[in-house]
Amino acid sequence: MTCLGCISILLTAVVCSFQPDGANDVVRDTLELSKGFQARPANLIEGKVSGIQVLSSDGSVSGDLSVYVRGLNSIRSGSQPLWVVDGMPVISAPDINPYDIESIEVLKDVSATAIYGFKGANGVILIKTKRQQGDGLRVNWHSNAVLSIPASQNVESAVALGHNHSVSVSSVNGQSLLNLSGYWRSDNDVVKGNGSNSGLLNVLYETSTNPVVWFSTNTMLQAGGSSSTTGDFGPGEPSFLPEDYDNDGELWRAFNTTSLALNITNNLSFKLNIGVDYRNYTSYVWFGNGTSRGAAVNGEACISGTSMLRYYVRPVVNWHSYLGKGRLDISAGASVNGDINRTNIMRGSDFFSHELRAKGLNIHASKTAIDNHSIDYFSHGLFASAAYSYDDFAGADAMIRFDRTKDYDDKPVLHYAINAYVKPIDGLKIKAGYGVGGFELLADYDQFGEFVSGDYPAVPPELTYYYKGLNRVTSREWNIGVEAALLEGRLNLAAKYFNKHTDDGFFAYCFGRKMNDSYLWRYAERTPFFDTTDSLMNSGVEIDADASLISREDLKWKAGLGFAWLMSSIENPLPGLLAGFNTDVRIKQFSLYAETNAAALSDADFFRFGKMGVAYDVRNIRLSLTGHNLLIFGSINGIYPGPYPYARSLVAGVTLTF
Repeated sequence: MTCLGCISILLTAVVCSFQPDGANDVVRDTLELSKGFQARPANLIEGKVSGIQVLSSDGSVSGDLSVYVRGLNSIRSGSQPLWVVDGMPVISAPDINPYDIESIEVLKDVSATAIYGFKGANGVILIKTKRQQGDGLRVNWHSNAVLSIPASQNVESAVALGHNHSVSVSSVNGQSLLNLSGYWRSDNDVVKGNGSNSGLLNVLYETSTNPVVWFSTNTMLQAGGSSSTTGDFGPGEPSFLPEDYDNDGELWRAFNTTSLALNITNNLSFKLNIGVDYRNYTSYVWFGNGTSRGAAVNGEACISGTSMLRYYVRPVVNWHSYLGKGRLDISAGASVNGDINRTNIMRGSDFFSHELRAKGLNIHASKTAIDNHSIDYFSHGLFASAAYSYDDFAGADAMIRFDRTKDYDDKPVLHYAINAYVKPIDGLKIKAGYGVGGFELLADYDQFGEFVSGDYPAVPPELTYYYKGLNRVTSREWNIGVEAALLEGRLNLAAKYFNKHTDDGFFAYCFGRKMNDSYLWRYAERTPFFDTTDSLMNSGVEIDADASLISREDLKWKAGLGFAWLMSSIENPLPGLLAGFNTDVRIKQFSLYAETNAAALSDADFFRFGKMGVAYDVRNIRLSLTGHNLLIFGSINGIYPGPYPYARSLVAGVTLTF
């Protein structure tokens, strides 16, 4: 929870029982109580995985979170990873009820993410939602309240109250499960005008009426809004303009994933995943006369509406067999991915009244500027994989995938991966991998400037409809690592080195041509318009260690630490997007944690994130101590020097449980 140098008090009530999840190799929120002040999935992995950096867009409680997997992975498309919820690749980072999350797994190696084709080059984060264990009815209720008191008066601020509530009802009857959960979160910042509200509803149903058929469907609905009075207004202007700047948003989102599995024989199975994710976001931005931009035109307003529908279908056949001391697994399948994007933007200026802000756009005196963007994306692929392990001594797996994007590929694009490991002695594992993966986005002509710097060929306004662009990223990475389990598994060490080469290209095409003896154009097969490609190099070392210091029935105490040194650099920036800029990124990260079932939990995350000649130090320290009914926690978070003065916070509080 980030706020303006504030002190917060957190009160939590938990009614009815819950059973904390046990230890697991995937990333897991180890204490249910910590979810009270770690409200978003990105927060739950912060400081717990080496090579992962989580940054807030402006340091406020409602600011967007950016997740970087091993630093800068793309110049044009951004470096945000793919989020997958119960097998469904979703549009963006999901805002899931944290109490519905069982585990979060982070895939960093391209040799692990290549199976996702054109979506996985920036890393993949897998979220598995929780299922009740055991028959019967169970009710869980969690409520948290946070009182934030500003410790600095250098901006317009006030005492703010934040709170979140979760209630779930689960019923297991034989082989069927029904789970209903609701979640409400209200985040209010001490900076006047900053905050967000979000409500979530989740319905999960699973059944396996016989050993052959298993069915599951999970639906999530979300509605929320956010407001911000902070921004980057240019050199010499303040970051806080609550009277003259608004950036308000309204969000509606619906998500469903449905799975059907058939156990055809003891060795052969079939699984079908179908998913859909719809997201609608409307923003209202106002520049008053207190900003240089608004003062020049007597107020400026912008209303933009963006809707996106993603659909996904993935049938897979799996077969396995035991061959002596080894096991062979073979899978084959297909995937269909589609995105339907619609964006409408209206701008106006010169307002005779500023009372209604951006929502009074219809009372401006200037001519309304309207921009519309429509992008439809469709790709499909075929894939196959095989894995063989021999007597827990050695193993290897390989994957090959062919993808094709409609209208842009004449032939399929190849992605592939191979991994191998060997255990020469007990407790020691050496592994290596190589993979080729990708990422891509489509753009209208009016959006070319977001992907290409400098001048590019001009097109008459009436013909821009026929010009589209494809930003395609192709990453090739090899990695090698070692894992050691010492003292009968009570001390675990891991180290890995990776080296990745990425080609980040933008390819513009014309999809029209002039009709014979006419000034009219019609849709036609694509012809090249222009293209540009930059290359990016990523390499680094990651070291992780965890130890079970005490392991008894009545007391367990674990501790761990992680270190990452990452480097990203542009190989040939001319004549690409960032020509002439220092685009090297250096990241040094150190994190640690400790936990007991008595229980205590602490974790810290320190890293330096440098980009385009500016270095930011990010420091996050969290400490909590809990018994049966009491949790005392503290948190120090900061970005130094920080794009905004309040991107630093001190949070301390007490949680009561009964």
